[in-house]
Amino acid sequence: MLAVPVLANTPIFAVKAALAAALGWALGWALGNPDSVSAAFVAVLCTSPTVFGGLRRARDQALG
Repeated sequence: MLAVPVLANTPIFAVKAALAAALGWALGWALGNPDSVSAAFVAVLCTSPTVFGGLRRARDQALG
């Protein structure tokens, strides 16, 4: 049986994506953004197995 690498652990990645979506929605709501769903969606898009990869995706989203 092959071991799943830690960076590709599906349950942990799902929890990270859920926490990112909740945080994005909460921050959007707290800042008065009328479209908090988009903030949650972008937070999930920026979720990656590594911190550097997520920050790079967030930068690309901000530039776009």
